[in-house]
Amino acid sequence: RQQYLPWTTLLSRLRSYVLGELFGAGLVGKKEIRAKARGQWETYVNAVVHDSELRAKIEPDYEIGCKRVLLASDWYSTLQRDNVDLVTSAIESITSRGVKTADGVEHDFDVLVYATGFSTTDFLAPMQITGREEVTLRDAWATRPLAHRGVTVPGFPNFFILYGPNTNLGSNSILFMLESQIQYVAHLMRAANDRDWRGIEVKPAALEEWRSMIDDESGETAWLQGCQSWYTVNGVNTNNWPKSSWQYHQLLRSVDLTNYANAS
Repeated sequence: RQQYLPWTTLLSRLRSYVLGELFGAGLVGKKEIRAKARGQWETYVNAVVHDSELRAKIEPDYEIGCKRVLLASDWYSTLQRDNVDLVTSAIESITSRGVKTADGVEHDFDVLVYATGFSTTDFLAPMQITGREEVTLRDAWATRPLAHRGVTVPGFPNFFILYGPNTNLGSNSILFMLESQIQYVAHLMRAANDRDWRGIEVKPAALEEWRSMIDDESGETAWLQGCQSWYTVNGVNTNNWPKSSWQYHQLLRSVDLTNYANAS
C-alpha cells in the first residue's frame, strides 16, 4: 500500500507522533494526569490479574512513568503462566546453580540471562574528545553531563552533539529530536559562515541558563518523583527532555547568536 500511496507513510508517522505526544503530556504535565492514568491501570490490572499476591508484587511504589514504561500486550498473561514465578526480592549473588536472593532462597536455573543495563550517562563513550586547554569532555562532564540545547558545550568549539544530555524522550521517537538537532547544527554552521567566523562556541552563561531551565522544568515531571531509574543521577535529570518534543523542535528552528562567540 505504501508503495503506491506514499502519503500513507506520512499519515502513519503522524499518528504515532500524536499518540506519543499525548502520552508524553502525562510524563511532563501535572500530577493529576498521572494519577488518573494510575487509576485506569489499577482497574485494568484488577480485571486481568486474579492473584492478589501477584498484583501486590507488580504494583509499583512510584508514579507511572517514573521508570521506563513497558508497552506489551502479553506481559500480565505471561506472569500468570504455571511455569512462571515472579521474584521481587533483591539479588544477593550469582551462585554455581543460579541466583541467591536477599531472602536467603537460592533459585536453580539451567540458563541465566544477565541483563543489568548499560551506562546511560557516559555520553559518546568510548570516544575521547578534547577541547580547549586539553580538557576532555569526560572531565568537563565529571559532575554532570550538560550541553546547551543538548548540542553544544563551552570549551569545545565547532563541536556538535546529536542525542546529547537532556534530549532523550520517554514517550516518543528520538528520530524527531535528531532531525531537529541536525537542522539546528546546519543553522549554526551557516550563521558562523555568513559572519566569517573561524568557529562557533557556546558561551558558559548560555549553558547555565539552559541548566536552570532544565532543572526547573524537570521538577514536576514523572522522572523526579522518588524512584531510581536510568533517567536520573542522584536525583538530577541528566537524560530526558522535560517538555514536549514539539516545543524542542520549535526551539531549535532558530539560532540566537547572542549565546555564541566567534571561536578564533
